[in-house]
Order: sequence, then structure tokens, then C-alpha cells
Amino acid sequence: MESCFPANTQKPVKLFFEDEARFGRINNLSKCWVNRKDRAIVNQQIIREYIYAYTTVCPATGETFSIISPQNDTQAMTVFLKHLSRSFIQYNIAIVLDSAGWHRSKALQIPKNISLIHLPPYSPELNPVEHIWDYKRAKRIQ
Repeated sequence: MESCFPANTQKPVKLFFEDEARFGRINNLSKCWVNRKDRAIVNQQIIREYIYAYTTVCPATGETFSIISPQNDTQAMTVFLKHLSRSFIQYNIAIVLDSAGWHRSKALQIPKNISLIHLPPYSPELNPVEHIWDYKRAKRIQ
């Protein structure tokens, strides 16, 4: 297999899997107590607040790297890759991830020590990071 990293580097390669997840809240007024002779007047404004977690996991060592972002787009992915690159500067990093639009964007800035390997469409079962999100949501871990 031909290397996708610069030929002049002797850095070891570290394999990571990456995914992002949305966490947040949507308020939902459902019941309100009021005296029978009064009429309940409740102004309802649906509020949606979200944050996004970007996480990588190295299955060989158990190492993880994560950031929290207020947005989920190419710019946030670029920031994530930049910080991951700096945290593991002593390695060439191969990241296995899905084919989300911001993972394939021409505007995505990929550091020199990172190479992206895209999974086939509709195959979340191939990404172990998906199970982290399942576990966190099932246990309601913040």
C-alpha cells in the first residue's frame, strides 16, 4: 500500500476513528397547573440549543481526543484537525471517518501529518466512535 504521508518523514503512523455528535435541548411545555376558574396563558417559544462533540479514538491504545464546538461544518472540522495534529505532532495520523459533506469539502484544511480515510456511505457500524455516542446517550452521560 502506498503511503499518503510525505516520504521524508520517519514518524510512526497512528490510526484513529473519528465522528461527531450533536447534543442539546429542545424545550417542550406540556402541562401547566392553574386554578379551575382561571385560564392558563402560557407563551411558548420553542428553544433549540445544540453543541457538537468531535471525537477521535485510537483502538490500539485507547487514546482519545475531543473538542466541543458550537457549530458542525467545514470550519469546525478544520479547527478539530489542527488541534489533533498539534496534540499528536510526533505521529502521522490516519483517520477513518464517514463521508459527511464537511469531511470532503474542498475548503477543509488538512494538516500535513493527517490523512483521511472515508468509510462507505451508510455504514456507521464500521466506526467504533458511534458506539461511544450510543453509550453516552443511553446512560445520559454529560
